[in-house]
Amino acid sequence: MSIFKHVSTLTAASACLFLSTYQSSHAELIAYEGFEDYNPGDGLAGMTSTNGGTGWSSAFSVTSTGGGFPSATRNIDYSNGSINVDGGNTSYYSTGDNSNYYLNRTWSGGVDLTQGSGNALYVSFLWQTRTGESRPAGDGTTNSFFQVIFSESTSTNTYFYGVINRFVTDDHYWQARYNNVANTGPSSTSDQVYMVVMKLESGSISLYLNPNSNSEGSPTVTQTGVQLTGTNWDSVDTISFRQAVGASNWNIDEIRIGTSFADVIVVPEVSSFAAVLGLLSLGLVINRRRASS
Repeated sequence: MSIFKHVSTLTAASACLFLSTYQSSHAELIAYEGFEDYNPGDGLAGMTSTNGGTGWSSAFSVTSTGGGFPSATRNIDYSNGSINVDGGNTSYYSTGDNSNYYLNRTWSGGVDLTQGSGNALYVSFLWQTRTGESRPAGDGTTNSFFQVIFSESTSTNTYFYGVINRFVTDDHYWQARYNNVANTGPSSTSDQVYMVVMKLESGSISLYLNPNSNSEGSPTVTQTGVQLTGTNWDSVDTISFRQAVGASNWNIDEIRIGTSFADVIVVPEVSSFAAVLGLLSLGLVINRRRASS
């Protein structure tokens, strides 16, 4: 086999391998929201009237009144190890002027999380607060917190399960909360962009902070508890972002929901795809020239 044919064979194989990897990495991505489909000038009303992103069955909805809007001046990116997430030009900015505000979204097709199903749900997102913005301790009785929750759109699920950024004693900390019992992890720092991955399965919830690869590894903090049973957990299809007890400012972006860690982490870049196609094209050109000489 000539070196030219060998190059052509390798490039074709590389392209097929990349395409296979690209397709498989998207196969289980349930839903995605990057907030690029909303006009910042339309505010929250634009988000509740437009079904942006992919995989969702409806637009955002809000529970109780609150403040927040798609912002073109607060875009956030994340880079750590082999993970590079471009947050684009727009993110969601919460002004959090209500003490119990939910931003909700339902995707198409629920996931059974009941005991014995063997299933898990994952969500990843970018999150940030900034120096000088509101991060209150609470109302004097209860500490303030930001929370992410999975639930069913057709059921009244408890909000006692999720990932929390909560004020504890003297600072804000990340927590994993399961059946209203929270396990406290590391503190959070203003201005740092966090990549947060939450995993919910029957019996436990896990929090992964700032991953640097698509390998799940050990969670940052986990909370275990009773098994999930009944119709509240057999078709989970909704995610909610909650601000509770006091106003708080935070940004969120690049929301991905899937059934494995890699589903919500792997983000194939167009540049990589173009590079492989370019290499394939080069191999074909060399082969043609060799054949015609």
